[in-house]
Amino acid sequence: MKQTMKALKKTGASTGEIVSIPIPEFAEDECLVRIKACGVCAWDVGTWNDPVDRFGPGLTGHEVAGYVAKVGRCARGWAVGDKVVVYGIRSCGRCAHCRQRNYRYCAEKKAIVNGFAEYVAVPADRLLPMPKGTTFAEASLMVDIVGTPLHGLKRGGTGRATSVAIWGLGPIGLGAVQGAKAFGAPLVVGIDPLPNRRAAAMKLGADATIDPKVGSPVETLRKLTRGEGVRVCLNAVPSDEAAQTAYDSLCLDGTLVLLTGQPKAQGQLEKNIRGSWYYHIDEYAQYLRWVAQKKLRLKPILTHTYPLTRAADAFDRRIHKPEETLKVVITM
Repeated sequence: MKQTMKALKKTGASTGEIVSIPIPEFAEDECLVRIKACGVCAWDVGTWNDPVDRFGPGLTGHEVAGYVAKVGRCARGWAVGDKVVVYGIRSCGRCAHCRQRNYRYCAEKKAIVNGFAEYVAVPADRLLPMPKGTTFAEASLMVDIVGTPLHGLKRGGTGRATSVAIWGLGPIGLGAVQGAKAFGAPLVVGIDPLPNRRAAAMKLGADATIDPKVGSPVETLRKLTRGEGVRVCLNAVPSDEAAQTAYDSLCLDGTLVLLTGQPKAQGQLEKNIRGSWYYHIDEYAQYLRWVAQKKLRLKPILTHTYPLTRAADAFDRRIHKPEETLKVVITM
């Protein structure tokens, strides 16, 4: 096996180069994963635009799909060649939260990053099986585009009796549209100013979409819910104003789930607000079944792939062409 790998390294704000660096070492309880695809998300955009290189080669890439290249002596459950996605959190492994596999709550948690490269070392218990019948690029969407919004919907109590409004129809919002339907929601409404995203939401199962720049989305949602208001709102827009509008559109005792944004709640108004971040690793099995059952479709969300040598072009498209872009993935 070769000793070096290619990786994306920052050279300044919104610039980078492909460098050759040593393949990472891996511990006895880890696997070395040959990365084949890594999605570009909002966090990655922030670090790409940052003039300071804070994460080293590979940057903050964390939406990783690939195959097991080597297995540590004490690693269990995986063999060389197994196709995997990476659950992106390292943790102490000792605290009460880790013993319950709720790694997101560990006080010592760290993100597994540096995914815009050819290899990454990952604890064996943070690897998950790739969905069968998907490409590596499609499978990379399982990490954030499926897990993050569906966990949020679960926290909101989404089910067969809940109307749902999704604020922001980027890749995470489009995952949420499908997830809400998979949970059984009878009415799913997507809100986004971009026509391409609203059209994608309708194709993926939304019952209606709203352009928030036309009229009052709160009033439109009240009409769609026969004057009641929405039972569950999920906000995926990094805007306090959007979060506030989502809160205003709730029915009494409804729940706003915040992936981002922060509204001003009214203390005597009985509405619920819940934060949500990433997902519990044990939830993945259900999401995997839903992909197999075609309740969750990954391919329609993936609009652009770029090889690692064109990583700068991938970031440029992700940042500057949202009107014609959904998910961008870099392949290795």
